[in-house]
Amino acid sequence: SNITRNQAIDFLNSIVGRSFFDETTFNILLIGSVEYRKGTHLMIKSIPRLLRALPNARICFIGHHGDNNHQPTANTKLSPKILCSELKKNEREKVAFTNYIPHKELPNAIMAGDVFPFLSLGDNFPGSVAEVSLMGKPIIALMTGGLAEMLTEDNKCLAYSLGSKTKNLSEKLVDALVELYGNPSRRKTIGRCLKKSMIKRYDAQRVVRETFEAYNNIYHKKKLEYLRVNIN
Repeated sequence: SNITRNQAIDFLNSIVGRSFFDETTFNILLIGSVEYRKGTHLMIKSIPRLLRALPNARICFIGHHGDNNHQPTANTKLSPKILCSELKKNEREKVAFTNYIPHKELPNAIMAGDVFPFLSLGDNFPGSVAEVSLMGKPIIALMTGGLAEMLTEDNKCLAYSLGSKTKNLSEKLVDALVELYGNPSRRKTIGRCLKKSMIKRYDAQRVVRETFEAYNNIYHKKKLEYLRVNIN
């Protein structure tokens, strides 16, 4: 995206419908459907402690949620009102939900973010991880499923890892956010490493070649098995 952080903030504020972000806020964006399997509840649980540590934090969920009149997928979407029902009024004011943002506009939203938690309890290869990484933004991740594979290179996690267990995850998440808030240079380093890795590992020609080789190997194995069975 060619827009500045302040322009991106204006873009998101127009969607939220209020002056939610500004140049002084620490913007935490979670991209993906608002669902249990995406770990939405883990972020919500961390908010009281997070806001005590970082009063200028703003948490924004970008994706389909349960207040829709329809269900765009078979997975149950959670209601923001119910999710935030146990938060105090001053805490709820620092949480926003945009609902779905069209794919072509998503880079404008990403540009407003300072850090991006991915807390999926189990996921394949979420495209939003690639999009955030390609924009050089830092990711905090629960290292499960495809997230672990996407964010690891040469046995090293390129994101800020929360490990793969959910025990005490909210506390670990807050600690990670506080640490990255106080260390902008580390945020830049994480974002830079993720961008470099995504460009190298998911280059279109490389992906096509490796996919072809994988299917070719499977074909030859199946062919040998077929011949062996029929010869016997």
